[in-house]
Amino acid sequence: MYCYEQLKSNNIKAEYEKTKFELIPAFTYDNRKVRKMTYTPDFVGKDFVIECKGNPNDAFPLRWKIFKWYLYNNNIQYNLYLPRSKKQIDETIEKIKSRQGI
Repeated sequence: MYCYEQLKSNNIKAEYEKTKFELIPAFTYDNRKVRKMTYTPDFVGKDFVIECKGNPNDAFPLRWKIFKWYLYNNNIQYNLYLPRSKKQIDETIEKIKSRQGI
């Protein structure tokens, strides 16, 4: 909630959990269907992704790594931010403002 409020109060446009990335498509292995793997970041803006993680679960580092590979492999350019505290969110907001000339 804090990140959303800071983005809004600084007039930085970002959508909350609206963009879903399909990291690995569904497939069949040994005659069994395997579900696709998706990733939905907390916030996606014009040129940035913010994932607020206070205490990430065990699966998150692998999903984050696959997400980075997905971006790299598809030549998609985003500045990635992974703030874990209010202080880091404030720093992230300042970096985004600086990059956007706000």
